[in-house]
Amino acid sequence: MNAKRLIAATLIFLILVGAGSPAQAREPFGQSKIRIIIEFSDLEEALWALKYIEKMKLDGIIKGMGDGTFRPNSILEQAQAIAMTARFLDLESAAQARSGDELDFPGAGSTPDWARGYLAIALEKGWVSANDLHPNKPASRLWVTALLVRSLGLESLAKAKAGTALTFKDAGQIPADMVGHVAVAVEKKLLKGFDDGTYRPDQPVTRAQMAALMERSDTQAQPLRPEKKKDEVEGILVKVEAGAETTLHIKKEKGETVLVKVYDNPSVYLNDRLATIDDLRPGDEVEVKLREGVVVYIEAEVEEAEVEGIVTAITDKGLTVKDEDGEEFTWPVAAGAEITIEDRKAELTDLQVGDAVEATIIRGEIVEIEAEREDFEAEGRVVKIVLPKEGTPGLLTIKDKSGQEYTFKVSFQIKAISDVSVGDLVEVEGEGDLVLELEIEEKKGS
Repeated sequence: MNAKRLIAATLIFLILVGAGSPAQAREPFGQSKIRIIIEFSDLEEALWALKYIEKMKLDGIIKGMGDGTFRPNSILEQAQAIAMTARFLDLESAAQARSGDELDFPGAGSTPDWARGYLAIALEKGWVSANDLHPNKPASRLWVTALLVRSLGLESLAKAKAGTALTFKDAGQIPADMVGHVAVAVEKKLLKGFDDGTYRPDQPVTRAQMAALMERSDTQAQPLRPEKKKDEVEGILVKVEAGAETTLHIKKEKGETVLVKVYDNPSVYLNDRLATIDDLRPGDEVEVKLREGVVVYIEAEVEEAEVEGIVTAITDKGLTVKDEDGEEFTWPVAAGAEITIEDRKAELTDLQVGDAVEATIIRGEIVEIEAEREDFEAEGRVVKIVLPKEGTPGLLTIKDKSGQEYTFKVSFQIKAISDVSVGDLVEVEGEGDLVLELEIEEKKGS
C-alpha cells in the first residue's frame, strides 16, 4: 500500500457530490462531501490520479509548475521523468550537489539548468544511455519502462528475460533489446497493458501517469530508500478513538500496537477510493503517513466483491441483480457510489431494469456500478404520448408495421417530442428503453 498527504497547502479543494458534480465518482461512502487540502489547483482534470499525485507530492517526488498547477495531463519530458525518479530514490541532495556538472552527451546543449544534476546521476548510474537521452522530448512508455527497470536495479533480470514471448497485440513494435525490460515491468507490476491488449510503447506518458508509475514502484524501491519508511506506519486498525483529537490504534506486523494522532482533516483512501475517517473499521489493513508525528494520510484496504448480472429491480432497498446462474441478490447502494452507463457518468435513477451491470461491493454496499445496455432502433406510428417534464421522462408508444407496440421513455431534452402527435410516423434510436434520438418521418394525414 502507500502513503499520502500534504500539510502545506495553497488550496482547499471541495469535491462536492450530487447530480452533475464532476467529482461524483469520488464521493466518500455515506458522506455528502469531502475536503482535501492539496497544493495544486488543477487536479480536477485527473481525479483518477488524485491519490498518486497527492502521495508523491507529500514525499517530495513531484513538484508543480510554479504557478499553482500540476498540469496532470501534460506530456512528461525525459528530464522531468529523470528528476522524479531521482527524488523517488532519495537522490535529490546528490542531484543538487551536481547541478554544476558538465554533461557530455549528444543532446547536452538542450539541457535545462535545473535538470543538469539529475541527468548527471542518471547517466552515471546507467539509467539512460547517452544516445537515448533527449531532455526536452516526450518520455514514451517504452522509454519510461527502461528508466524504471534500470533505476530499480532490475537490469540483470531484464537481460535474463530478453527471450520472453510478449503477448501484447503490438509486441512487434517493441525492439528486441527492450523485450526483457517490458517483461520485467509487467511482472513487477510497474506498468501494464491496456484493456485492448496493447502496450503502446511509443505513447507519451503524462505527468499524472508518471505519478501513478512512481507509486506502483514503491515496493520495488523500498530497499533503495529505507529512510522513507520512518514516517509510515503499517498494520491492522484496532480502534479509531474519537475525542478532542482522533487517535488510531494500529497493530503492526510484529504484534506491537502503536497509537498515532490524526491531523484534523487527513486524506483517506479506501481501496483507492476517496473516503473519510468515518469509513474506517477495526480490522482494516492500513498504512498511514506521518508529518511531525501526526497522521496526514491514510490508505486502507478491505475485501471487496465483484458481481455481474442483469438488473431486475431498483427499489428503496437497493439494486437487485440476477447472475448467470439465475440467482437474484439485492444490495444497498452507497451514497456517492460511482455509476457509469456506457462509460458515461450517471446516477442510480438513470439505471434501468434489463441493464447489464458489473458491481463492486464493499462491506455489503455497492460502491461502483458499470452498466451497459442494448442499443435499439424502431419505426412506427405514434399511438400514445405523455410529454416529459424536467426531472421526469415522458412516454412514447409506437406501433410498428407488424402491429407490435413498444413504449419508450423520452427525456425533456429531446426537443422534437413537443412536435409529435398521435398518428405521426417516427423513427427512434436509443439505449435500453430510453430514446436518445427522435425523427418525425411523416406527420399524420400528410
